[in-house]
Amino acid sequence: MLVMLERRNPPSAKFIATTNVGPDIEALYTSVFAFNKSWSQRAWPAPNGTLIDTDEFLSREELRATSLYKNFLAALSFDRTFCLMLDRRDGERLGLMLFGPGDRDLTLLRRGLRVLGPHIQRAGRISHRIASVEVAASAARAAANRSRYALITLDKHRHILSITGRAVHFEVAGLITTAGGNWRSSTRSVSRD
Repeated sequence: MLVMLERRNPPSAKFIATTNVGPDIEALYTSVFAFNKSWSQRAWPAPNGTLIDTDEFLSREELRATSLYKNFLAALSFDRTFCLMLDRRDGERLGLMLFGPGDRDLTLLRRGLRVLGPHIQRAGRISHRIASVEVAASAARAAANRSRYALITLDKHRHILSITGRAVHFEVAGLITTAGGNWRSSTRSVSRD
């Protein structure tokens, strides 16, 4: 199983999460097979939430004739894939892919993926938003630390939530105190040096 972002222009892939996939598989897939296979190209326009069975796009005999199968899936004994289309973002498609042998009854798996699909999709979107917020917060912290001003963020009880490196100068000069995670200012005047 893997959760993968795939881009068609330029073709690339990024594995978000994997199970039972070796470390070199991502590099091989990305460099050779990303968006370079018929079932990926045919699945691209599918709406989010769609469960795609590769058997719906091409027969297993056709799949076994492809370089994807001969050079990639055959070594793993995989000739069928379920792909749950989760999201589109910035020219990429996010999908949950389950690879395996196609000779099994997959009725229960198909039903389970349809039930869990919206929850997996929601979790993926929440995770993406959290990551975006963390990147923005990290950028804001870096910008604050580069500022020529001392910045201190306090809660309503005057507990320090964040403090920039410039504030250390004011503490050394005795203008503020940050002991115990609380902020206090002194009555000394600030020089304009």
